[in-house]
Amino acid sequence: MPNSPDSEALLTTKQIAAKIGVTPQTIRKWMRDELIPCRRITVKSIWFIESEVRAAMKNWNGRKEA
Repeated sequence: MPNSPDSEALLTTKQIAAKIGVTPQTIRKWMRDELIPCRRITVKSIWFIESEVRAAMKNWNGRKEA
């Protein structure tokens, strides 16, 4: 599957923040609030898949905390 999450690159907090136009602090807040999915490899190693984050954001019905 070309667009499956398995074939997408894992992005750091800083990278995903830049791609969706928010700060890394906002990404961390959304992650803590369980608003967006992430892959926690170790305590300090957290990765995101852009399509999963964007899909989660669509489910907010326009609610976006910055």
